[in-house]
Amino acid sequence: MDACCGFRLGWADGERVSFVIDPAMPATEAMPVLAVLRARFPRLRGHHFDVMCNHGTDRVQAIAAVAADSDLMLITAGCGEDPDLETVVRAAQRACTRPRVIRRLADITPDLLVNATSVGLAATLHAPPALADELTGALSGLGPLTLSRRSVPHPPGDSPNRGLRCRCARGRVSLE
Repeated sequence: MDACCGFRLGWADGERVSFVIDPAMPATEAMPVLAVLRARFPRLRGHHFDVMCNHGTDRVQAIAAVAADSDLMLITAGCGEDPDLETVVRAAQRACTRPRVIRRLADITPDLLVNATSVGLAATLHAPPALADELTGALSGLGPLTLSRRSVPHPPGDSPNRGLRCRCARGRVSLE
């Protein structure tokens, strides 16, 4: 759901509207939707905001940072439906990078890498864990390879997101 959907929602009884936020939804995407819903339904009820998690937002910011420092952004994804894919692609596109979705190692072609000095790598939450390692190994076979990390600060008391996994081949950025 996006903020525009909030304007199209209609109930006969606006007193009985409540919300639940998907725990994986980045807070930066949830807040505009809630603002629209609150304007439309002033007595809107939902769970307390202290249950909102910033890990989704941190992850999106980290992926955008990797993409911004890369000539090419590769996104490893699971086969079939991958519900996280849209979030990761959108994050990379915010950095004006055209991401390429990689579901298997054979999806990498030489022409894809021709003008890339730095290659960003992010994995969806449903990507096969070994695919990022296989991809990094294949890229290292093309010449010298440097991996570096990129992370975003976490609020005090908030643990780092163990689901972050972004890398950049040829020396720019990496998250794990």
